[in-house]
Amino acid sequence: MESFLSNLIHAAGSARKASRQIVLAVIFVILLTATIVYYLNTPGRLVEEGLRYRKEKKWQSAAGSFKKALSFNMKSSRALFLLGEEYFCAGDLTRGKFYLSKAFAQKNVDGRAIYYLGALYACQGDNFNTSVMLKDYELKTGGSGRDYETLLRILAGAMFPDYPNFALTAEEEKKLAASIDRPDAPLFFKVQLGLADIYGGRFENAVKTFGELSVKYPDDTSLAVYRSIALSCCGRRDEALTAIRAAAQREGNNPLAQQYLGALCLEDIKPDETVDDLKRLRAQSPEDGPPDESLKALQKAMALSPGSSGPYYYMGLFYMKKGALNEARGFFEESLRRQPNNGMAHQKLGELYQLLGMKKEAREEFDKKSKLGGPLYIFSPPY
Repeated sequence: MESFLSNLIHAAGSARKASRQIVLAVIFVILLTATIVYYLNTPGRLVEEGLRYRKEKKWQSAAGSFKKALSFNMKSSRALFLLGEEYFCAGDLTRGKFYLSKAFAQKNVDGRAIYYLGALYACQGDNFNTSVMLKDYELKTGGSGRDYETLLRILAGAMFPDYPNFALTAEEEKKLAASIDRPDAPLFFKVQLGLADIYGGRFENAVKTFGELSVKYPDDTSLAVYRSIALSCCGRRDEALTAIRAAAQREGNNPLAQQYLGALCLEDIKPDETVDDLKRLRAQSPEDGPPDESLKALQKAMALSPGSSGPYYYMGLFYMKKGALNEARGFFEESLRRQPNNGMAHQKLGELYQLLGMKKEAREEFDKKSKLGGPLYIFSPPY
């Protein structure tokens, strides 16, 4: 009897022990599953968070969310594309190129990623790699994204007017026109066509395009900026300045508006006549409330988009007009660090070297300008 009770007690203890192990195993499996599900879903949630920030026009916050998504999945083609697009459209071509190139290397690459990468090469004066992007559209997208391919041809044709690789057929133009005329056509299409008109010197067309779009989308600050750029290119500076000031006031954190407000105000800059004037300017800080509207706007553009080359280029022009040549040199060189193939910056740096008596360096910059050419790229929001 004692032996039977002893065996029963031992069996019960073993059962409890086994039951405890089963419970612990089940808990472990549940926790492991929850962890896996969390990690699998987190990148998607972060991408959606970034897209919400984008709608709120908080591009730096959007870029932060896309970066976090990549920390969970470094090969996410969508996160790579969105992050590259965000940097590229903010004017940070170096980081834009880095992430867009990674997106391009993925199997399921978005056609727009190829468009942006091609546009980046085009605005840097690199017609070879622009051609490579066009050639790879079919291979990388499986025939989808034809509208973006046609847009890239139009943009590249404006950048390289004498280069036959970017010519459009009548059929391609017809298909693109049909796509753009659809009621659900992306705003992105018309914006890129308008920008291509600016690059191609068709300024009146650009004024018309962006004027119509500004009426249709009155809250879009960037469209007002593009219209003001086109107006200034047509010689209608007073209209352009009124429009850009209104745009910068309506959306003070728009780096594009601040950059081109500063650029358009450069015409009003008067050279400083005394050493004391230059000393005052050099000692000026943004908190002091700089007296020049151009300087104030460009400082703000630099703070809003520190990776963009444009504000540094225009800041170089500002100091050059003021006669502060060493300061101007620093800003042109900084602009070229951010966009090495900017022909306009090489031209101005060459002129500055001439003024400083640096003849050899000036010739080198002029040689680079003759090889590169091309305007500064006008970045746009990721519509």
